[in-house]
Amino acid sequence: MRRRADRAGVATVFSETPGAVKFALVDSGRVEAPVLAAGQLRQGSATAAGAAMVELVRPRRTKLLPRHFVLAVTEVEVIAFRATGGSTEGGGAYALRIAAEVAARFPRSQVRITDLSDGDQSKSGTLHIGAEAIPVVRALLNGERNTDELLAVLGGDG
Repeated sequence: MRRRADRAGVATVFSETPGAVKFALVDSGRVEAPVLAAGQLRQGSATAAGAAMVELVRPRRTKLLPRHFVLAVTEVEVIAFRATGGSTEGGGAYALRIAAEVAARFPRSQVRITDLSDGDQSKSGTLHIGAEAIPVVRALLNGERNTDELLAVLGGDG
Protein backbone atom coordinates (compact mmCIF):
# COMPACT_ATOMS: atom_id res chain seq x y z
CA MET A 1 0.00 0.00 0.00
CA ARG A 2 1.34 3.37 -0.94
CA ARG A 3 0.09 6.52 0.79
CA ARG A 4 1.38 10.03 1.10
CA ALA A 5 0.15 13.24 2.75
CA ASP A 6 -0.23 16.23 0.48
CA ARG A 7 0.40 19.79 1.61
CA ALA A 8 -3.25 20.48 2.50
CA GLY A 9 -3.53 17.41 4.72
CA VAL A 10 -5.12 15.38 1.94
CA ALA A 11 -4.21 11.69 2.07
CA THR A 12 -3.34 10.28 -1.35
CA VAL A 13 -3.87 6.54 -1.71
CA PHE A 14 -2.94 4.34 -4.64
CA SER A 15 -5.97 2.14 -4.16
CA GLU A 16 -5.01 -0.80 -6.37
CA THR A 17 -4.04 -2.72 -3.22
CA PRO A 18 -6.87 -4.41 -1.28
CA GLY A 19 -7.25 -2.77 2.14
CA ALA A 20 -5.27 0.33 1.15
CA VAL A 21 -8.13 2.78 1.72
CA LYS A 22 -9.03 1.55 5.20
CA PHE A 23 -5.34 1.39 6.18
CA ALA A 24 -4.82 4.99 4.98
CA LEU A 25 -7.83 6.22 6.98
CA VAL A 26 -6.55 4.65 10.20
CA ASP A 27 -2.86 5.43 9.55
CA SER A 28 -3.61 9.11 8.88
CA GLY A 29 -5.73 9.40 12.05
CA ARG A 30 -8.93 10.17 10.15
CA VAL A 31 -10.67 7.17 11.76
CA GLU A 32 -9.68 5.87 15.18
CA ALA A 33 -11.94 2.81 15.44
CA PRO A 34 -11.17 -0.36 13.46
CA VAL A 35 -12.45 0.05 9.88
CA LEU A 36 -14.45 -2.93 8.59
CA ALA A 37 -14.54 -1.64 5.02
CA ALA A 38 -13.77 1.56 3.10
CA GLY A 39 -14.28 2.47 -0.52
CA GLN A 40 -15.19 5.27 -2.87
CA LEU A 41 -18.48 6.12 -4.55
CA ARG A 42 -20.02 8.97 -6.52
CA GLN A 43 -23.55 10.30 -6.42
CA GLY A 44 -25.37 9.47 -9.64
CA SER A 45 -26.22 6.45 -11.69
CA ALA A 46 -24.47 4.26 -14.24
CA THR A 47 -25.51 5.65 -17.59
CA ALA A 48 -24.89 5.18 -21.27
CA ALA A 49 -22.05 7.24 -22.75
CA GLY A 50 -24.38 9.92 -24.13
CA ALA A 51 -26.11 10.47 -20.80
CA ALA A 52 -22.82 10.51 -18.89
CA MET A 53 -22.26 14.18 -19.70
CA VAL A 54 -25.63 15.03 -18.13
CA GLU A 55 -24.58 13.27 -14.91
CA LEU A 56 -21.35 15.29 -14.78
CA VAL A 57 -23.14 18.64 -14.75
CA ARG A 58 -26.17 17.55 -12.76
CA PRO A 59 -26.37 18.98 -9.23
CA ARG A 60 -25.69 16.64 -6.33
CA ARG A 61 -28.70 14.49 -5.60
CA THR A 62 -28.34 14.97 -1.85
CA LYS A 63 -26.57 17.47 0.38
CA LEU A 64 -25.84 14.73 2.94
CA LEU A 65 -22.72 13.70 1.00
CA PRO A 66 -20.20 15.23 -1.40
CA ARG A 67 -20.49 14.29 -5.08
CA HIS A 68 -17.41 11.98 -4.82
CA PHE A 69 -16.80 10.48 -1.40
CA VAL A 70 -15.11 7.75 0.61
CA LEU A 71 -17.15 5.82 3.17
CA ALA A 72 -15.47 4.17 6.14
CA VAL A 73 -17.59 1.58 7.98
CA THR A 74 -16.90 0.84 11.64
CA GLU A 75 -18.94 -1.29 14.05
CA VAL A 76 -20.98 1.72 15.22
CA GLU A 77 -20.87 4.35 12.46
CA VAL A 78 -20.27 5.17 8.83
CA ILE A 79 -17.98 8.13 8.23
CA ALA A 80 -17.93 10.05 4.93
CA PHE A 81 -15.00 12.05 3.54
CA ARG A 82 -14.86 14.27 0.45
CA ALA A 83 -12.68 12.65 -2.22
CA THR A 84 -11.21 13.27 -5.63
CA GLY A 85 -9.35 10.91 -7.87
CA GLY A 86 -7.49 10.58 -11.11
CA SER A 87 -4.33 9.37 -12.76
CA THR A 88 -1.06 10.71 -11.49
CA GLU A 89 1.11 12.93 -13.68
CA GLY A 90 2.12 11.26 -16.88
CA GLY A 91 -0.91 8.95 -16.89
CA GLY A 92 0.34 6.74 -14.06
CA ALA A 93 -1.62 4.85 -11.44
CA TYR A 94 -5.02 6.04 -10.20
CA ALA A 95 -4.62 8.17 -7.07
CA LEU A 96 -7.49 8.61 -4.61
CA ARG A 97 -7.28 11.83 -2.58
CA ILE A 98 -9.16 11.84 0.74
CA ALA A 99 -9.86 15.15 2.50
CA ALA A 100 -8.81 15.52 6.14
CA GLU A 101 -12.17 16.76 7.41
CA VAL A 102 -15.12 14.47 8.04
CA ALA A 103 -17.97 15.38 5.66
CA ALA A 104 -20.65 13.44 7.58
CA ARG A 105 -21.21 10.74 10.20
CA PHE A 106 -24.14 8.36 10.40
CA PRO A 107 -25.07 5.58 12.83
CA ARG A 108 -24.11 2.24 11.24
CA SER A 109 -27.66 0.97 11.70
CA GLN A 110 -29.01 3.73 9.41
CA VAL A 111 -26.75 3.02 6.40
CA ARG A 112 -27.15 0.25 3.82
CA ILE A 113 -26.90 -0.21 0.08
CA THR A 114 -29.44 -1.99 -2.13
CA ASP A 115 -30.02 -2.63 -5.83
CA LEU A 116 -26.67 -4.38 -6.25
CA SER A 117 -27.49 -6.42 -9.35
CA ASP A 118 -24.06 -8.09 -9.35
CA GLY A 119 -23.44 -8.15 -5.59
CA ASP A 120 -20.11 -6.63 -4.57
CA GLN A 121 -19.13 -6.37 -8.25
CA SER A 122 -22.06 -4.06 -9.09
CA LYS A 123 -21.33 -0.79 -10.84
CA SER A 124 -24.19 1.05 -9.13
CA GLY A 125 -26.74 0.80 -6.35
CA THR A 126 -28.89 2.81 -3.99
CA LEU A 127 -27.31 4.08 -0.78
CA HIS A 128 -29.87 4.43 2.02
CA ILE A 129 -29.09 6.81 4.86
CA GLY A 130 -32.04 6.89 7.21
CA ALA A 131 -35.10 7.58 5.03
CA GLU A 132 -33.07 9.05 2.15
CA ALA A 133 -32.29 6.94 -0.95
CA ILE A 134 -29.30 8.12 -2.99
CA PRO A 135 -28.31 6.61 -6.35
CA VAL A 136 -24.58 5.89 -6.33
CA VAL A 137 -22.04 4.56 -8.79
CA ARG A 138 -18.51 3.26 -8.40
CA ALA A 139 -15.86 5.92 -8.92
CA LEU A 140 -13.91 3.31 -10.91
CA LEU A 141 -16.35 1.40 -13.09
CA ASN A 142 -13.78 -1.29 -13.96
CA GLY A 143 -13.73 -2.40 -10.34
CA GLU A 144 -11.53 -1.96 -7.32
CA ARG A 145 -11.18 -4.35 -4.35
CA ASN A 146 -11.64 -1.72 -1.63
CA THR A 147 -15.05 -0.71 -3.01
CA ASP A 148 -15.96 -4.39 -3.53
CA GLU A 149 -15.51 -4.88 0.23
CA LEU A 150 -17.55 -1.74 1.01
CA LEU A 151 -20.44 -2.95 -1.17
CA ALA A 152 -20.32 -6.40 0.46
CA VAL A 153 -20.47 -4.94 3.99
CA LEU A 154 -23.16 -2.32 3.32
CA GLY A 155 -25.07 -4.66 1.02
CA GLY A 156 -25.35 -7.27 3.75
CA ASP A 157 -22.92 -9.78 2.24
CA GLY A 158 -20.04 -8.93 4.57
